[in-house]
Amino acid sequence: MKARCRILVENLQPSILKAQIDRLTEVERRDCKSDDIALFDLILEHAKIQQRFHRMSQDHAGKIDAKAVKADRKPPRTTGSKPAPRPTTPAPRAPGAAAPATPPPRAPPRAGCLVCKGAHWLNDCPTATEAQRTEALKKFREDKEHRASASRSKAARYKRSAMSVCINGLLTVPYVPDTGADRSIIPEGVVTSLRAVQPTLSPILLTDDAGRPGVASIGVMPRSER
Repeated sequence: MKARCRILVENLQPSILKAQIDRLTEVERRDCKSDDIALFDLILEHAKIQQRFHRMSQDHAGKIDAKAVKADRKPPRTTGSKPAPRPTTPAPRAPGAAAPATPPPRAPPRAGCLVCKGAHWLNDCPTATEAQRTEALKKFREDKEHRASASRSKAARYKRSAMSVCINGLLTVPYVPDTGADRSIIPEGVVTSLRAVQPTLSPILLTDDAGRPGVASIGVMPRSER
């Protein structure tokens, strides 16, 4: 039995299969040296493995060869059929010309949104309805016009108070336009200053119908000066 197994191994082909079986029977499958059936099964198993590996190697080599042939048959790209594109250069910018800058966003109003008082403009309010926007804008314009009217009235009063009159040619005091009254009243300080520069001025004590003392009357000769 051992001689039969030895003859079988010695006549194995190809040599790579013979070397594999020799190694296995010497190291791992020593029982196959005296059992020809077990040896046959071992040879058949590894022969199938090597055959499968051989086919895979052939398929892989065939794919590589096909790619190489295809690359060789591909015609080289001809040059000169189309002119090469010229490199483009940006147009020169005029001296002092700056690139257009994006305008910065508007700062939110100081008083906030007219509806929700948030830090955004009325048009950007996320909660205001169209009716609320219209009403808030109308009220804002009315308040603005009222403030402008008050400022104009105040400026007019200041302009009127800037007028002056010279009393008796000696003392200049602020002048208020005629209010329609029969007499004009001047402060006591003005009377004191006028008597200081005009000692001959004599005030007359006025009384009402019941004989009660009133205010002093001083004759003056006003002359408007601008």
